[in-house]
Amino acid sequence: MPRIRKGFKHWRSFSESSTIHGLQYLGERGRPKSERVCWVVMLVMSLFGSGLFINKSWTKWKNSPVIISFSESSTPIWKVPFPAITICSETKSRATVYNFSGNYYLEPETLNE
Repeated sequence: MPRIRKGFKHWRSFSESSTIHGLQYLGERGRPKSERVCWVVMLVMSLFGSGLFINKSWTKWKNSPVIISFSESSTPIWKVPFPAITICSETKSRATVYNFSGNYYLEPETLNE
């Protein structure tokens, strides 16, 4: 029995100082058992759900791996092979107002007109 009590003491100390949300409520003194059971159920469900997402992502990557590379030099848009992935900035712009790719390769004299 002393080993079990020592184990519970360590568990309580760990859970009280843990930053994992919900875990601190399991070892906190004075919590009703129904609340602890609720937190155990939620923690187990979140671990199970996380495991499912990890397994799904791993299976998807195993079946069709994706390679991402970053280039040091800029590539003209007409040399980018199709299909290409473009990451847009958070500031959305309307192409009808300003077409960056259309104006990027113009001569400076043309831009002044």
